[in-house]
Amino acid sequence: MKDWLAQQVSDKKKAKEAERKKDIELKKDRESILICISDLLAVHNLRERGVNFDEKLSAGVAVLSASLNALLSDGNSTKKAERGDFNDKWNNYISKSSQTLPNQELTYSELADGVSNLLSGGSLPATIPGKTEPESAPVVEPPKPKKAPKAIPVDS
Repeated sequence: MKDWLAQQVSDKKKAKEAERKKDIELKKDRESILICISDLLAVHNLRERGVNFDEKLSAGVAVLSASLNALLSDGNSTKKAERGDFNDKWNNYISKSSQTLPNQELTYSELADGVSNLLSGGSLPATIPGKTEPESAPVVEPPKPKKAPKAIPVDS
């Protein structure tokens, strides 16, 4: 009976340790996914601001940017097709798929590595141009009212 009880305790300890290791791995996976997404969003932003970098990489980012923009524009997020397209492309990117991006000579894996290398490689300019805001119209003050001429009394 003691052997059976000791085995049960040992099995529970092993199960707890396995669960702890699984939790650590899941946390690492979530962090990796978040970094992957934030890297792409950063490069998407750089591209939108006119920063030039490798053409193949820029074209690959454009594919994922287009699916993001389609999802966010004009209420399209309620359309199953736009959500499906976004999910497929971004899932392939996050999982570093060996599939080639649509109409590109670049795989999702190469894109993910390229984005990461671009951000960590120090090849970006020190100052990133800001988004150009439309110029506001100059403030025009309304004309000052003219003083009314003094009334001249009229004799009746």
